[in-house]
Amino acid sequence: MKAQEVIMSNIKSRGISQAHISRRTGIKPSRLSMMLSGDLRMPIDDFVLICKAVKVDPTTMLSTHNNGNSIQMNSDTPEVSA
Repeated sequence: MKAQEVIMSNIKSRGISQAHISRRTGIKPSRLSMMLSGDLRMPIDDFVLICKAVKVDPTTMLSTHNNGNSIQMNSDTPEVSA
């Protein structure tokens, strides 16, 4: 599972809007939308900002949706893989 999928699942289940995240992070709405849809790679810095905006620890965000699979993070996009 990719980082944007983990984040989207979390914000949908909590009823948080992308506009709210954009305001809290300073990430432009269009860029945020592209990252969350997978059209643009999500830098780790933005992943951390988004996690903080929704008040979730980045490590917790990944491990909560990990389902026992390994977590892979590289310099561009954190990923959870099976």
